[in-house]
Amino acid sequence: MTEPAAPRLVRGPCHQPLRVVAIGTVSPDVMERGAAVAREVLGFAPYVSAQTVIPDPFLDPRRQQYRADRLLADIKGLTRQEHEVVLGLTAVDLFLPVLTFVFGCAELGGRAAVMSVHRLDPRFSGFPDDPGVTLERAEKEVLHELGHVLGLTHCSDRSCVMASAHDVGEIDVEEPSFCRGCRILIGPCPGDAVSR
Repeated sequence: MTEPAAPRLVRGPCHQPLRVVAIGTVSPDVMERGAAVAREVLGFAPYVSAQTVIPDPFLDPRRQQYRADRLLADIKGLTRQEHEVVLGLTAVDLFLPVLTFVFGCAELGGRAAVMSVHRLDPRFSGFPDDPGVTLERAEKEVLHELGHVLGLTHCSDRSCVMASAHDVGEIDVEEPSFCRGCRILIGPCPGDAVSR
């Protein structure tokens, strides 16, 4: 009888520098929460950059949305250190040519991710302003996009933050954490408690 293969570990984030940069005007609360969740859940060493990326060159005037893939390529150039990751946070509406909109996108196993709060805000769907809900959704989307940077693909567990979401209702049922399978793939940080 052969033993099952050990799970393939993706790149772990432990203490990896993470530059958090604003794309256009973004709430300081979103910037701070994005950095905090990256540190607390994934073990990145984040810092909020004073630099702001201007999104105007990435606007599609016909759609009145911004090309997420082109923004992603642009912010990737901001990395300064060998293992640094850059996370761009924005309030503009993002899209990819094959999709009506995206909450964010990331370079799978790479060094860059971008996430927008535009459609995470309850006001976008006609509900009253609720900054707490927007921040909770943003936290999950930051984890999702950074999960892709670390090499994770979409997860079939609907409560896992790596589940694919096509609307905010699907984001709302996710936990702001990774399922056991995804967490195993990321691997522990040195000094993390390990259970059997």
